[in-house]
Amino acid sequence: MKRNVSAILAASTLLCAAASHCAETFARFSFDQRYLAIPGRYTKDRCFVKRGGEWHCFMIAGNDSAMDWRVPGNEVSFAHASTRDFRHWTMHPDVLGIGTGAWDERNIWAPDIVPWGDGYRMYYTGVDSSVAQRMGMAESSNLFEWIAYPSNPIYRPDTALFDWGEGRWSNCRDPDVFRFSDTLHVLLTATTRDGLGAVDHAVSTDGVAWIDRGPLFVNDSWPVLESVQLVEREGRWYLFFNEHGVLGISVVRAESMYGPWRKETRTVVALGQAQEIFGDLPNTLIARHKSYLAGGVYRNVMKIDSLFWDDDGDPHIGEDAAFFEEWSPVDLDDPDPGFGETGGAIFSTDSAFAYQPTFGENPSFRGEPVTVGVVGNSWIGTRERYRGPLTPTEEGGLVGDGAVGGVRSRDFRMAGTEISFLIGGTEDPARIFLALCDSRSHEIIMRETGTGSEALEPRLWRTDSLYGREVYLKIVDASPDGHLNLDEIAERVAPQPVADLPFPGFLFPPYPNPFNAASTVVLRLDRDSRVGADVCGAAGNRIRTVFSGSLRTGFRRFQWDGTDDSGRAAASGVYFFRVEADGRVRSRKFVLVR
Repeated sequence: MKRNVSAILAASTLLCAAASHCAETFARFSFDQRYLAIPGRYTKDRCFVKRGGEWHCFMIAGNDSAMDWRVPGNEVSFAHASTRDFRHWTMHPDVLGIGTGAWDERNIWAPDIVPWGDGYRMYYTGVDSSVAQRMGMAESSNLFEWIAYPSNPIYRPDTALFDWGEGRWSNCRDPDVFRFSDTLHVLLTATTRDGLGAVDHAVSTDGVAWIDRGPLFVNDSWPVLESVQLVEREGRWYLFFNEHGVLGISVVRAESMYGPWRKETRTVVALGQAQEIFGDLPNTLIARHKSYLAGGVYRNVMKIDSLFWDDDGDPHIGEDAAFFEEWSPVDLDDPDPGFGETGGAIFSTDSAFAYQPTFGENPSFRGEPVTVGVVGNSWIGTRERYRGPLTPTEEGGLVGDGAVGGVRSRDFRMAGTEISFLIGGTEDPARIFLALCDSRSHEIIMRETGTGSEALEPRLWRTDSLYGREVYLKIVDASPDGHLNLDEIAERVAPQPVADLPFPGFLFPPYPNPFNAASTVVLRLDRDSRVGADVCGAAGNRIRTVFSGSLRTGFRRFQWDGTDDSGRAAASGVYFFRVEADGRVRSRKFVLVR
């Protein structure tokens, strides 16, 4: 059976937490997949630009309670996020925004960024009150601050060639800007004078004054061609697009950028909408978005996959196998499992790991009154069968408790003094567990079973005595009537002795963050303490008292639902979760997005 597993980057990260361990590599296994979902918001057409070792993504955004561009406040600025691995994201303030002039007073759509001199230029669509569309431009030196070009708009189609007019819906959107043969080119969604969907092609020498060259490609029917992108590879040209009203991402190819382009050669590359193809060969990536139903509510997500070409030159989406680069299936009957020695049952349809990692709160997607508490977008749930939108699995899917299997991590050298993780599921220490194993003897050094609850709970292994030892992790579900939930396995250095502690424990980062409905913070106390927990505004003003009293040593989970002490909804913005324990203070920042 062909392996087809959407997966995660479970990479080790460098930390510097104590002098004796400062240069050590600490193992971290996170099960996030290559998705971006912004709590409380939907995203659409986007572009990527690389600066240093980080990718920046700019995208259309709106409120996910009403996913409609016509709703006031939707699609009036571009969301901005950055990432190094497409699994863990940093959100930044929105950029640009609708203008004060008539040409872009309603919406702005579909950014496309090109390097320009020492900075960048962003080309985008402005939408007026009648939904007539034009192209504008903005400039930035740092990707965070953008200034709209004072003479915007800079382009709309030639009305002698295309159906475009003031005071009515007129197509001129989704710019794809690129340089070829010392000339700057742009492709845009347009409509011919006889009502056919088309790709408008314009050229420029300075990126401001554009000359319409007419249609590059004309559809054989009325649907317009959206999110058009032209890609060259090894002398062949590929024109990617969405046909309005037709699901999926299409591609036609030709021997020249000028065609001839023929729709009868079209193939559908993937599901999703508004593809963005980026990255250098051979590491070409494709991003697209999709709305999906989660627990009766429509949500929106962007997915990133690898894009490959076969020997015939046909593009196809590649398998993301990063999970099995860090985790290897094992035969449950083998007492000495080696990394890379595949257990044959792992890819059968009833295997506990055939459909891992699990995307989102999948039990709630099928109607169970359960909150797992996943950190990020994905986790390990051995009875679950849903890898996420734009995969061949369905929301709410279940393989059931009868699914069994096991995986082991790569070997790593113990460098920290503790390993933390989140665990839940069936309590069955003999058959369902996470284990830390010796790499030579395969002895189980430590193990933890499920908690008897679906909710992920924090657990901690102290590993002081294992420094320098070669070990690996093993996840086992050998029970035909149980399952394991697992997330966020991280090695680190424990806090200093109590006498030297500025704070008696550790305050974990909030999750999710940013958030819309609620965010959770976990506090670990290393001794019994008097604790006060508050939510404060960016100026330090107290918004909500979450807890005040004495707590025993161990873990405590706090949650804020975005309201103040009077029950009123707090506004979107930056807040701080402040914990005072025995007179010592720690705080964590989180962002509320309405």
